Amino acid sequence: MKNGMMKAAVLRQKGGPEILRVEEWPIPRPGFGQALVRVRACGVCNHEVVVRSPDLTHKSYHPPQVLGHEIAGEVVELGEGARELKVGDRVACTNKYSCRVCERCRRDDEIHCPNGDMNEGGYGEFAAINEESLVRMPEGMPFEHAAICGCAVGIALRGVRWAARVVVGETVLVTGPSGGIGAHSVQLARLAGARVIAATTSEEKVEALRQLGADEVVVTGGKPYHKQVMALTGGQGVDVVIDTVGSAVFESAFRSMGYHARYVLIGEFYGDTLPVSAAWMFRKETTLQGSGAAHRSELEDCLRLLHQGKIKPVIAKTYPIEDIVEVHRQMERKKHVGRLVITF
Repeated sequence: MKNGMMKAAVLRQKGGPEILRVEEWPIPRPGFGQALVRVRACGVCNHEVVVRSPDLTHKSYHPPQVLGHEIAGEVVELGEGARELKVGDRVACTNKYSCRVCERCRRDDEIHCPNGDMNEGGYGEFAAINEESLVRMPEGMPFEHAAICGCAVGIALRGVRWAARVVVGETVLVTGPSGGIGAHSVQLARLAGARVIAATTSEEKVEALRQLGADEVVVTGGKPYHKQVMALTGGQGVDVVIDTVGSAVFESAFRSMGYHARYVLIGEFYGDTLPVSAAWMFRKETTLQGSGAAHRSELEDCLRLLHQGKIKPVIAKTYPIEDIVEVHRQMERKKHVGRLVITF
């Protein structure tokens, strides 16, 4: 930091991973109700890959910008009106910020606040973040662990607990189980007492998924796999699908459902339509539901679960910000298990 400047990976136009450039960028000033956070770690989410991609449109694209919403760090300055935190606090961040005063916020639905949006700035050394998005970290927790709680762990928790309502003895199918959200969905479904079936495209990931808690792993090879799932369940199908991928795997996951099953969709960036059979849903009395970003309270729960050792943070590798291009290349290859994290 010098002369009010910091190091940041800046997105100035859409393109491949190489479009991200590490450069000098002005340190943001905390506005009303905001805290300036010295970023120590930032998880890398597929959201940023989509925002950068030249083939996709996204409302979060507003160049030039510093991406990154999975932030953990230290409060170094408080803006006017910030009252909950103090300088020196170690904090983790939610995906989104909200106004805390509109009708949706007053109904504890802050993730759908019409005045809110995605947090960002984690690809830089400092980020100005609304105070209500920040939660104090447990004592001694590493920054890289806390960074992924708001998104990778938090979205998984919301899907498993709030949307799917997983209970002891049920069977849960998790798609995309090697991704950041999927890897934690496997653990959380197992923690809830469920039998977990993980569906992956790669034989190389089988052992890692078993170590995370998957009871069975179906290797799909990118082909239909519902017959394998039905065989594993004695023809009964699963009680819950936690789908972190979306349209690319939907048909097989949908056909893996049993009677009264719940299908929870927590991953779809590409806007494709889903081949839903209304007659099949009617006959089996199934439900299809979306589940989005984690609430602040869910971030707090995730931090506690990690701190207590109930689940473990799945981090494939950490990188310095100078390697941001390689990180995005790794994101596109999808060979890793868990989250990739930038550290400062």
